[in-house]
Amino acid sequence: MRVLLVGMGCAPAPCPSDKQFVYDLMNHLPHGFEAAVWTLGEGPPGCRPFLGRPEFVLHSRLRLGHGSRASADGYAAHPLHHPLWSMMEITASLAFEVCGHLGRLIRRFQPEILHFVDQPGMVLGMTRRLYPWLPVTVTKATVGMHEGLRRMAYRRWVVAGLRGASRIVTHTSAAARRLEAYGVEAERLVVIPWGTPRAAPLSGDRRRRIRERYGCGEGEPLLVAGLRGDPACVKDDFRGLWAAADRFDLRCVVAARPAQHVLLSRLMFDARPSSRKGRLWLERGPDDFPDLLAAADAFIGGRDQGTNTSLIPLTWLEAIARGTPVIVPDRPGVRECVVDGVHGWVYRPDEQWSSLLARIRRSGPPPRVPGNVTAAFGRRFSIDVVVERYIRVWEDVRRGAESGAVAGKAYSR
Repeated sequence: MRVLLVGMGCAPAPCPSDKQFVYDLMNHLPHGFEAAVWTLGEGPPGCRPFLGRPEFVLHSRLRLGHGSRASADGYAAHPLHHPLWSMMEITASLAFEVCGHLGRLIRRFQPEILHFVDQPGMVLGMTRRLYPWLPVTVTKATVGMHEGLRRMAYRRWVVAGLRGASRIVTHTSAAARRLEAYGVEAERLVVIPWGTPRAAPLSGDRRRRIRERYGCGEGEPLLVAGLRGDPACVKDDFRGLWAAADRFDLRCVVAARPAQHVLLSRLMFDARPSSRKGRLWLERGPDDFPDLLAAADAFIGGRDQGTNTSLIPLTWLEAIARGTPVIVPDRPGVRECVVDGVHGWVYRPDEQWSSLLARIRRSGPPPRVPGNVTAAFGRRFSIDVVVERYIRVWEDVRRGAESGAVAGKAYSR
């Protein structure tokens, strides 16, 4: 089988996402499976094809509104930090490339399946018209929760971006139900969760050095936080987390993407004189984020203020696979992956940071995830298992295309 995976660039550490997942997906395909990756923007550093295998990676340097600045940090938000601008930029860039660089690759590579690892918007319909012989599948990881006119506009954009796709892969049953409510047929929906590679164990000496880097002594909890959502939501969460960390004398590392780091660094610079204890660190990455995740006592997920439903960041799964408990908001789809009291805590989305960190100061962070639980969790969310399920979806679509119709079953986990 020959599959062309279309990504939207590379999201640098510490937040793996669909923009990085495309490379993990390709690198775990079985030998003899012909696959290529084309990305909008830059790929990850050092990404090279395997010798003796037919995969290859091509990048487009075009990002309208970015120009040459796109290569500095890989995928980043629009300079205006507004999701609408970023969506418009990606859609316009993809539309241009479907007729240009990506279009030439499609004609040369002759894939049997074209898979978008994120919703391509109106470009999907354009692709279907240009290449009617080519079946298209899409991964739609998140579904926005908007109200009023924004909800109507968003729903139209989602449905238009998925119309014509033979299969739509999403990560939770909650997301599938939401898409079904939007009018997407259940027969086209498939639930496949994120997949994580097997985590290497962290040595005791390495763990001690990482904790000392943040002045964390024996018995003192070290927390790592990842914040999501629009800029206003991220800034609000950051202020609340910072104040609570100082108040309850807890060391907390906020691991930010490049665009987030610029935004929050300005916030820290303006507010630093008012900080009395400095218990919060803002890191751009860091480069050894996987080790930091394993050395931490807990990973805290931001509230996201309900802007998305069914969003299970890959970082949560990586933390649990390393034995680090997670403290995450109770959003639709979260309990499909995270069991409260086993993998950490699931907190109310309206709970204040002061209340949450007071609980940690009073009773300590959640206990580390036991080895037998992490082993079972790792098997369930193994990248190899996920790849097998993707291959089954593509084979089903190919058989349907060969017979002149794509038949399928309702979505299942």
